[in-house]
Amino acid sequence: MGDVAWRDGDTAVIGMEAPPGESATPTPSGPTGRLIVESTPRGARVTIDGKVRGEAPLTLDLPPGRHSLRLDGSSGSIERAVVVKDGEVTGVVEVLIPGWVAIFSRIELDIYVGGRKLGDTADGHLMISPGTHELTLVNESLGFRQKQTLTVAPGEITPLTVEMPNGRVRVEAPSDAEVWVEGKLVGQTPLADLAVPIGGREILIKHPDFGERRYVVDVRYDQTTVVSAWEERSF
Repeated sequence: MGDVAWRDGDTAVIGMEAPPGESATPTPSGPTGRLIVESTPRGARVTIDGKVRGEAPLTLDLPPGRHSLRLDGSSGSIERAVVVKDGEVTGVVEVLIPGWVAIFSRIELDIYVGGRKLGDTADGHLMISPGTHELTLVNESLGFRQKQTLTVAPGEITPLTVEMPNGRVRVEAPSDAEVWVEGKLVGQTPLADLAVPIGGREILIKHPDFGERRYVVDVRYDQTTVVSAWEERSF
């Protein structure tokens, strides 16, 4: 049998019979295919369908069909599905070195993975094991909590841009006042509550008789932020 080259992360399916003399233990009864598992670095624990089968590199004879493969190494874990075909050889090569996530957000966020704090957005690139992770992004002061699922490739930086949800802003001012949010005119009073992305926002109120008032407010996700202009006046 000629040499077969596998790329990292690839599943190679070779349409030939499994070579004689390479028995795997235990050998299933009935039709079988052969699965060859390699890891970088070597020695990752191999789990097939929830059962630990040994350490990579590892050759196994398995019943044909779809199987769950998990590799656990000192630098992380990878879980994937593999399809074994009757009388054929399937090769899997996985690289288990850390990757990084780079999270871009207008507000500062704490980042948690599996209930453990990984860091925050001020830290820049955050090291994380390769594979698919559910990140929890939190800003307690703004009432913000969001989950994001991210797949991290080994040795690579995976970016994530977080879109800010809207909070509500209520402007209390005399009629005919212009209301500007972040330099954009949004209307004249009286106005219904405004949908404004959470975070620090500049609110400018202009009235033809009373002049201007400028406010910088923290818009929260979980409550309405009230801006009251010219409170000292009686209208």
